[in-house]
Amino acid sequence: MITCDTSVLVAAFARWHADHRAAAAAVRRVEAVVDHVAVETFSVLTRLPQPRRVPPHLVTAFLDGHFPDSVPRLPSAPSPDVLDIAVRGGVSGGAVYDLVVALSAHRGGAVLLSLDRRAAGTYEAVGVAYELLA
Repeated sequence: MITCDTSVLVAAFARWHADHRAAAAAVRRVEAVVDHVAVETFSVLTRLPQPRRVPPHLVTAFLDGHFPDSVPRLPSAPSPDVLDIAVRGGVSGGAVYDLVVALSAHRGGAVLLSLDRRAAGTYEAVGVAYELLA
């Protein structure tokens, strides 16, 4: 099974993004979506500075178009598990969100597609199989 992180979905949506083509192709390979990734993608795209900010209905149309109800959802990892692993692994700050995604993908048996080189260390710490696209 293949899933992706927020970096891939944002780039797939945003035609102006340097990695748009690679991300758009990658999204066609995605077989399941992590719940947290869908919510985070909505958050990122609807809070971008103008003129790149996206109206909420366009983001939900994009997500619904790529991930209809028939696409499996990978539930976000429970917070006690995430926080325990964060403390033991020295993960803090924004990297905790990468940890949520990695742990959810790992528990769902999915390979995680990403454009986020910064998150690779967290992905490795969790032991999730991942592929950097660029």
